[in-house]
Amino acid sequence: MEHEVLENIVKRKKTVPTIVIIFAVINYLILSILILALVYSFIISLVGTLTITKGGGFYLYIIISTLYVGILVMAFVGVIKMHRGSRKGFILYAIGFGLIALTAVAVNFGSFGVKDELVSNLIIAGVCVLFIIIFATQLKRLN
Repeated sequence: MEHEVLENIVKRKKTVPTIVIIFAVINYLILSILILALVYSFIISLVGTLTITKGGGFYLYIIISTLYVGILVMAFVGVIKMHRGSRKGFILYAIGFGLIALTAVAVNFGSFGVKDELVSNLIIAGVCVLFIIIFATQLKRLN
């Protein structure tokens, strides 16, 4: 009798919390839109730049765009792993979304000189940090 109870406890897997599922779906949408927008922007810039000139700024843009897509894909993989119930996905997600938040703030306060979009970039950074905190509170319920 005791062995049956112990076997049931061992066989029972942790279920993924509902809040993780909800925010994972929201993140799927956000990250998909960001990846598609970045690829679209890259293609439009590529077509426009190739008709004009191939300067050094063009290659820098290719490198930055590729790194940014890599960061977004890393965050996307982290969300997929957390949606499946894995704790290990949080590290990928936190690094990816943390870098997104960092770049959103760095654009305004760095040497890039884009100060017109301060409020929108701070909102993006705040949302990224908020999602990281929400997923961090659910880590104990993941495998």
